[in-house]
Amino acid sequence: MPSYGEPIEELNKVRIEDNGEPLVEILKACPEIRFAADHPKFPGRERTCWARTTVAEMLCKAQSYLPDGLHLEIQDAYRSMDSQRALFLLLCEEFKMKHPEWTEAELLERTNDFVHSPDLKAPPPHTTGGAADVTLVDDSGKKIDMTSPFPWDEQSAPTNFPGISKEARANRRILISAMSKAGFTNYLGEWWHWSYGDSAWAVRIGRDTAIYGQVDRAPISNEACVGAEAR
Repeated sequence: MPSYGEPIEELNKVRIEDNGEPLVEILKACPEIRFAADHPKFPGRERTCWARTTVAEMLCKAQSYLPDGLHLEIQDAYRSMDSQRALFLLLCEEFKMKHPEWTEAELLERTNDFVHSPDLKAPPPHTTGGAADVTLVDDSGKKIDMTSPFPWDEQSAPTNFPGISKEARANRRILISAMSKAGFTNYLGEWWHWSYGDSAWAVRIGRDTAIYGQVDRAPISNEACVGAEAR
């Protein structure tokens, strides 16, 4: 399995100069955006539809760049550090069962490729409020094909994965175009993961500072996101 992540040593060099932007509800910034009823890989896991103010505005711009009849669907956005740690451990256990031949170092490295370790110096992107995991749905809420003939998993995750169908590849191009035009950068190991303002974004565009650091305590409730998939 190839590694796609920005080098940890480069992420750790990035200075955090948090601009103090608050977290806001993405769906209030843009009612055309949807919130997934559940996570496609880890159903039942705690998620939120919150992000930094500028990120919510950028997602609204991305939505405006989509063809008629398509909507961004938020799978995940801001995470608390506790939620990040729980997800990291969950995926680590899954990989441990799938790949008993991996050493502990390989296991941690591969897990970190998909869920940023909570124990690294650079804050995980989702804990900054600068990252969102997104896909596309139609007006009825049906998910658009992004992975066929593969399931939504680590194999089909790379943005430029060559094995997907022509339809899935075309749909990824639609998403990539809208998100890039809005100003987001993509983690090439996951077609769904886009960010702005965090350490990974800084490395991708050649900055030595990030404008978002970890949000320790978010004065928010996720109640507003419940049922939002029906909007």
